[in-house]
Amino acid sequence: MKKLPRPADYFTSNYFSEVDEELCDGCGTCVERCQMGALTLVDNISHVNLDLCIGCGNCVTNCPSNARCLIKKSKEHVPPKDFEKLYTKILMKKKGFIGTLKTLGRMMLGMRI
Repeated sequence: MKKLPRPADYFTSNYFSEVDEELCDGCGTCVERCQMGALTLVDNISHVNLDLCIGCGNCVTNCPSNARCLIKKSKEHVPPKDFEKLYTKILMKKKGFIGTLKTLGRMMLGMRI
């Protein structure tokens, strides 16, 4: 996943990492712990690339100066409640509303889909 240009688009975390620049002492612990390579040190201050950050929190839990925190994204992702809703959502994405209705109609008639 690290080789993709925007790995954050493929994960469904509702958070992203942010740093309080006044608290950051530039130790680099967060940079070492980041599994996606989203963090860099610039002038001894940690910075995050939001295209790479997946909101896992590894950088937050290991920051000795408590300069890092997770911020909730403005658009929240809520997972489907069960498998039926998950598969319906996948079908809607693949076939659209009309295609989904056609597929469900064929299923109800016992036709091959």
